[in-house]
Amino acid sequence: MSLREYLEALSREQDLRYQQRFDAQNKAIDAALASAEKAVTKAEAASEKRFEASNEVRGAMDDLTRTMMPRSEAQVGLNALREKVDELQKKIVASEASQTGRASQWVLIAGAIFLVIAIAGFVLPYLNKG
Repeated sequence: MSLREYLEALSREQDLRYQQRFDAQNKAIDAALASAEKAVTKAEAASEKRFEASNEVRGAMDDLTRTMMPRSEAQVGLNALREKVDELQKKIVASEASQTGRASQWVLIAGAIFLVIAIAGFVLPYLNKG
């Protein structure tokens, strides 16, 4: 083998090694890109689920804010109820006072009747004697 043939064979071997390295690097890069693409797909899916959950929470909060009574409106309703309760309490007190007054009147009437009967009981025997 001549020097030229030796150098050409050496060059071919180096070219083959470089080609093998290049092919191995391409395979590694392709595998890394495929893994990265899978990771991105998974991350996008997870983000989509998280956004869907956030949208559900927002929707629930919107429903709550639409269906709940505003504080000022609730305060107006409570104030109206308080006024009605106060009016009812005043009516009850007045009714009890009226009933107490009626009971006192009946006691006075009954006392007067008994007084008349008692006086008649003392006076009638003296009137019959005479």
